[in-house]
Amino acid sequence: MMARDHILEMVTNWQEQTSDREEVARLSRILDTLLFLERVKFSPYVPTLYSKHPASFYERLRRWLDNPALLSPNQQRDLFELAHQIAFFSFDDFAAMFQNAFAGPISRWCMGQAGIRLDEENWAERLNKERFEKTWFCPITDSLLISVFHHVNEIEGKDRKPAFRELMHFGDEAEQPEENKILRHIRKEGYERIALLEDFVGTGGQSFKTVEWAIRTLKLPVLFCPMIIAPEGAIKYRELKRNLQQERLTDPAIPDFEFTPVFELGADCFVHPPDPDKSALFDRIRELAEEIHERLAQTNQQCKEGALGFWREDSPQKGATVVMFSNTPNNSLPLLHHSADQWSPLFPRVARKPL
Repeated sequence: MMARDHILEMVTNWQEQTSDREEVARLSRILDTLLFLERVKFSPYVPTLYSKHPASFYERLRRWLDNPALLSPNQQRDLFELAHQIAFFSFDDFAAMFQNAFAGPISRWCMGQAGIRLDEENWAERLNKERFEKTWFCPITDSLLISVFHHVNEIEGKDRKPAFRELMHFGDEAEQPEENKILRHIRKEGYERIALLEDFVGTGGQSFKTVEWAIRTLKLPVLFCPMIIAPEGAIKYRELKRNLQQERLTDPAIPDFEFTPVFELGADCFVHPPDPDKSALFDRIRELAEEIHERLAQTNQQCKEGALGFWREDSPQKGATVVMFSNTPNNSLPLLHHSADQWSPLFPRVARKPL
């Protein structure tokens, strides 16, 4: 039986088990939405293009719902509903966010830095000079498609776009400023500010040291503009901005720092939100995630990040439902991305470090 027909049969069985017409219609709407998303968003998912996992979303959905000996019929239905709740960001979504970042927060920042006013006759010409010539756009990590960012915004003439996390790792902080290759490149190109970009930020643990290093080492105004960020990470960067503003009162050498994300995740993107108005479905999914984690632990195949993904003990939200076309963050629910002998994931993740 084809995977799509198998899913249809499951939904039909659930509908036959209820006399509630609204519930029957709701299940049909979820199925129709998944059919639509499979066509316009869920394909392609890069980690499945040339891997042991099926490229077909519906084949992966069938395997996910049929995970052997781990799911009851009610849990299968909950997972089916969870698939409808996933916050999936496609390549087109990122292209749109890249354009939004450039036309919105980056442009406003450049205007503020250069003192450009909209009532000036040549404001557009001045803004283009500040954006295209005097601003260095670089990613924090190699997961952000920096070449695509340049292409969709028609930014030309910049052949050095390094990931700053790697620059921090390999750079020699002991070098004198005049010998530092990064600073020499900045002076050569005439850059007056740096816009650091990232595709997804969860707790901020991976990017925070890099952003702070760039500010304190390069002594140029820095904008950090992640495309997607969790509330916990956003709080961390807003606190950094306040602290630097306070430091600048006694040390004018501290450069300006601005933080403006494109999309900040809401509580409805987490199965463990800080909001007291919890979703009954997400409550059940959280319990299921913990149950699966414990059962996989019996064979030493549990996800190293824990049942709800990578979060601190005191994180106000855990268990993100975020999936990106390029990969699934390790802050998201492992039951979405973790692969094991007894668990077939819906959106398998490619990790930076092997298990």
